[in-house]
Amino acid sequence: MNAATDTSEALSAPATATAHTRPFYWSVRRELWENRSLYIAPMVAAGVVLAAMIIASLHMPGEVEAPGPDQLRKVVAGVFLGIAMLILATTALTAAFYSLDALHSERRDRSILFWKSMPVSDLTVVLTKLFTAIVVAPAIAFAIMIASEVIVLLLSTIVLALHGVSPGPIWTNAKMFQLPFVLLYKLVAVSIWYAPVYAWLLLVSAWAKRATFLWAILPPLGVILFERVAIGTSYFGEMLRYRLAFGYQAVFGNGSAAGGVIVEGSGEGAHIRVPPDQVAHMLDPEQFLSNPWLWVGLAAAAAFVAATVWMRRYREPL
Repeated sequence: MNAATDTSEALSAPATATAHTRPFYWSVRRELWENRSLYIAPMVAAGVVLAAMIIASLHMPGEVEAPGPDQLRKVVAGVFLGIAMLILATTALTAAFYSLDALHSERRDRSILFWKSMPVSDLTVVLTKLFTAIVVAPAIAFAIMIASEVIVLLLSTIVLALHGVSPGPIWTNAKMFQLPFVLLYKLVAVSIWYAPVYAWLLLVSAWAKRATFLWAILPPLGVILFERVAIGTSYFGEMLRYRLAFGYQAVFGNGSAAGGVIVEGSGEGAHIRVPPDQVAHMLDPEQFLSNPWLWVGLAAAAAFVAATVWMRRYREPL
């Protein structure tokens, strides 16, 4: 009897774990099925730039001056970094609009009545949508970036070979192959940094009856205006500006010890410009994780998620 009991417990444990994970897994797949823009938009952005690169190479003169190895490395790395930044921006905008519509659309078309009949908790649904915005979408973007880098390297090799220039420097450039790891770090860190923003957009999506975009921006603007008029300070506005506009500096650090880093301007107008082949020197995860505003933002994200779960549980369909 003891042996039979142990066997039944051993069999039920994996089944219980699977029962908890499979609703989440299928919920993520559902989000990808219903929101194809999460992977179509960055693919289109990368395709447009690659197509422009191909067309530009076809119009190159028959004879070109052979660039130096350092110049060749910087040009190819700059092209790839430009494509990667465009993919990142497209993914961020797509994920933001997805978050604004994620919970509002199911209330608008009343499909929430069907989904609430399924054995999936409100917490699982909300976490699935937040996970899709801050993990799945960046993961898709990273895969597209890697494919774009391979295509850029192959196209560069073909174009240079056709014009009698050796493509060896771009394949022996170790820093070129460091860029994907730098971008992976940036994707992970930026997703964590902007988690409260996406959580706030999900809260608005679960609460607003219409005009979710306006409801997402008007309350913060109202708080900023009230604080400025009533108290004469702008702490909330500065905090919001730091969260939205200075994510790059928070993720990469100040770059003071990075070779090749260029600081343009001074004071609040200063910004950091880094040559493409020197960007790996700016990685500073220790400073990023020790930033107190990172943890304040994560605490705010947790509060927004809790409020969103409550809203979805008790908010009526439109």
